[in-house]
Amino acid sequence: MASSPVLDPVVLEGLRVLDEETGGGFLRELVALFVGEIDGRLAHLDEAVARGDAAAIAGVTHGMKGSAANVGALRMRDAAIDLEAAARTGELDDAGVLVARLRDEFDRAHQALEAELS
Repeated sequence: MASSPVLDPVVLEGLRVLDEETGGGFLRELVALFVGEIDGRLAHLDEAVARGDAAAIAGVTHGMKGSAANVGALRMRDAAIDLEAAARTGELDDAGVLVARLRDEFDRAHQALEAELS
């Protein structure tokens, strides 16, 4: 799904409008909350993968999928969907690869969101 943009331009435009309507600072706060939340979820995900806990992996990635969608991080959302689906079916052989992809897409989304704040 690398052909989709890192950030959904429609969601991003909506966030910019909200930022303007609230006098600024909204987008910066949202990005900080997103990054903090995902950092925590990644730590939980690492623990769940180490335990081979498919249910925990599915739960963590489900939350990450929603968080990514809220900020328009399309490719991160897609990576979370793939990992959640693998966990729900118990197919954890590629979990390490899927987690690495999710981390990469989070990094890209984080960089793109930070660029929006500049």
